[in-house]
Amino acid sequence: MRAPVPRSGAGRSGSPCASRGLGTRRATGWLFLLLLALECLGSAFALSTCKTVDMELMKRKRIEAIRGQILSKLKLSSPPDVDQGDVSLSEEIVALYNITTDLIKEKVTEEPRETPQEEYYAKEVHMFKMLPSNDVLGRHDQLEQRNTNSKPAEISGR
Repeated sequence: MRAPVPRSGAGRSGSPCASRGLGTRRATGWLFLLLLALECLGSAFALSTCKTVDMELMKRKRIEAIRGQILSKLKLSSPPDVDQGDVSLSEEIVALYNITTDLIKEKVTEEPRETPQEEYYAKEVHMFKMLPSNDVLGRHDQLEQRNTNSKPAEISGR
């Protein structure tokens, strides 16, 4: 077996300052990495320009934009001024409305329609086996007799 060979400056006769210098270098390296990470983190916070979003404000602005689009389609500069006072409808209009709602309710309860997703997929199909009629059965028997009477063709392969 070989005896371990001491490395240069790290043997028993090496100075204790050499090992102390290595530990100091490691500590300095770790300190440098820590300071570098903190610097990167600080600059990342400085570059952030994000602000919190007020959803209610965004909702109101969207409603106002839609309202403006509707007014521009109607070629109006401002919403019409309508009084919400006493509005009376004729009995014919009320009766027509009531009949229409009743018909819609009856149609919904009468026939439930399939949703588009149900219409997309295939339906289940049921097969019923039926007995063949005598005419078809007679022809089938004749075909079977022909097949049994005929001899299979011999294959000559030399």
